[in-house]
Amino acid sequence: MTPDALARPPTEAATLYAPDPLARLSLALWQHHAAAHFGASLAVLGAKVDDAQRLGERAEFEIALTHTRDAARRARLRVVTLPLRDAASLKTHADLCAQAIGGAGMDALVARAQRIWQCEPIDGVEGGEMVVMAVLALVLLGPVAPRGENALVGFKGCRTRAMAHGWVCP
Repeated sequence: MTPDALARPPTEAATLYAPDPLARLSLALWQHHAAAHFGASLAVLGAKVDDAQRLGERAEFEIALTHTRDAARRARLRVVTLPLRDAASLKTHADLCAQAIGGAGMDALVARAQRIWQCEPIDGVEGGEMVVMAVLALVLLGPVAPRGENALVGFKGCRTRAMAHGWVCP
């Protein structure tokens, strides 16, 4: 597998730039934030973790989201994570996104990034990837480049985009 093979292009997946080099699956925390901020239940499918809840250096798994008040509002998403050094095209994209918004402090966050987390929709209701990105932005403290956009946002920007697709806060 080539270094960039697991990563998706910015037109297909939202990308979070995390400062932590390790890939940790903090499922209870992710579930808490999904429920508290979006009224959604979150399940992780197919993730392989060690006893310390660490994923491998490169990992791919799925997340299933369901809104707790509207069971028809569901989304299934593909999540990948890998070291940023193995995704040079995404580092370039992040730098261009930061430049496009005038830095706004996001350039400093991108400079510290060591790992990417990407989320792309598989099926279900639009906006689910922004629910996941909002949760990861809170937990991993990194900026997000939304799918198909040349900008960087934090939790609030992710939440606004998710809410525009009906993922309303409880």
